[in-house]
Amino acid sequence: MRRATPGLRHLSITLVLMACSAPSFATTLTVTDPAGQPLATVMVRERPADGPQLDTSDNGYPAPGVARTVAPEVTRFSDAIGRVEFAERDASREYLVRKPGYQDLAIKPEVETRELSVTLVPETDPVRLAEAKPASAWLGALDLGDRDTKLHFQTQCTFCHQQGNSFIRMERTPEAWGDIIHRMQRYGARLSSQDQRALPERLSAGYRKLRENPQLLADPLPWSPALTGITITEWPLGDIFSQVHDMLVAANGLVYVADNIQDRLYEVDPRTNQVTVYRIPHREGERNGGLLAARLRNFPKHDSTSNAHSLAESRVDGHIFITPSAQRRLVEFDPATKTFTLHEMDEGFYPHTICVDQKDRVVYRRAVEPGRDVRSHDETLSRCTTCRHAASASGSNVATHRRVPGADELGVPLGQLVAGGSTGYRYAAALRHRHHARTGKVWFARLHTDEIS
Repeated sequence: MRRATPGLRHLSITLVLMACSAPSFATTLTVTDPAGQPLATVMVRERPADGPQLDTSDNGYPAPGVARTVAPEVTRFSDAIGRVEFAERDASREYLVRKPGYQDLAIKPEVETRELSVTLVPETDPVRLAEAKPASAWLGALDLGDRDTKLHFQTQCTFCHQQGNSFIRMERTPEAWGDIIHRMQRYGARLSSQDQRALPERLSAGYRKLRENPQLLADPLPWSPALTGITITEWPLGDIFSQVHDMLVAANGLVYVADNIQDRLYEVDPRTNQVTVYRIPHREGERNGGLLAARLRNFPKHDSTSNAHSLAESRVDGHIFITPSAQRRLVEFDPATKTFTLHEMDEGFYPHTICVDQKDRVVYRRAVEPGRDVRSHDETLSRCTTCRHAASASGSNVATHRRVPGADELGVPLGQLVAGGSTGYRYAAALRHRHHARTGKVWFARLHTDEIS
């Protein structure tokens, strides 16, 4: 049914935009080596010299509903003659200059400076050279005892976030790693009981071995010359306690970003650098964490009863629909009136990923639910109905355990509800919906399985 149509050093999360269009240049840097030879593919980041200067009046976040102009960070790469150019600026900027194999350089020129020449010095310290290598080099060299254990670790602990970066590989005791693994199990990881016991010691010892023996790390591929001409623009959003989960480039030219752990929706105008934040409303009496109240009980800062997850836009009225991964509801946002509508569900666990089809039906996938997986939302009737029965194609290769009511609120790890030897949840949540414009069909993937539907 058709819906009714109504009338890096600062601690922040960044929204990143990559573009190939060249701005009107005003500041030029030329980068050379000590012999005076030009250095190509040098990464140069331009950022405010005094930091982002963000409003933190709302519990560390900007006051809701107020558009504020922020100063983005802009990154470009030098060309074959070592030159990189930036647009006109009217305030003091800092430039961070980096190239693998060389020492980092930071400079703060005077505002009126328009031509800069800098020299990068080769790095000879093996520890610093290792620290500059990408996370994949560290993860690739990490010894976890045997191939199967490492593969299981990579399968369970890299599909949500990166492994091997400087924060992950810092010195930690086995006890600290054990606490981290327990927290991640509660959040949805499915490490086997055996590996939960073995990995804390192996992770602690494995990363220590690499820090003390940097020659064990492989050399990464050199940066591609194709980077020249690329512009990366980053707008500061949230803080280190934010989890920017999904984003949407809307038809109105604005970018909408959901903060999963802090229940905020950011509206970014890339043309003006204006950012506005809106707080997703909570129902009276709802506990922090919603249906998964115990999942983040040890998290230092958590302001979410719904956990904004995925976004989709209606082509008819431009409304944005958000699935909350901790409530039985859909959240609807009207970009014109800047208001939210909460659509409650009377059954199921929670909606996971979402899209809007050609008939302007909001189609989403219910997480951790057997049988009736794919659903549609009819906003006219304010109800959710089954639009397709999604049966598993892999039969005996999937688990069929039922969800234990209340277990999630008590902090029982979601992974404990699935057989350890299975390929995944039979009732797995979709990773991503994709609507096929020509056929009208909706394609989706199943989390923790090897199938699509």
